[in-house]
Amino acid sequence: MIYDVRCRQCDRRDEIVRTVDERDTDLPQCCGQTMRRIISLNQNIHPDFEPYIDENISRTGDGVWVKSKQHRQELLRQNGLSEAYGKGWI
Repeated sequence: MIYDVRCRQCDRRDEIVRTVDERDTDLPQCCGQTMRRIISLNQNIHPDFEPYIDENISRTGDGVWVKSKQHRQELLRQNGLSEAYGKGWI
């Protein structure tokens, strides 16, 4: 995610890229103090999923273009498939 930060002393604003869990860690410094995260209307989201062709979903083995995590789940349901996670999977 992209978060906006602002210096309380000089009002300098900047953007930082962090995961949701790391949004308040390692914030930049300005004017000798840590910048503060501010609420903004910035809706830019960095995707964590790149589209790809999955040859395991198609019954014919031709491959299916998967556009998002939600799209993958929909394709699995449509083809009567489910994901199985084994030992060591995250």
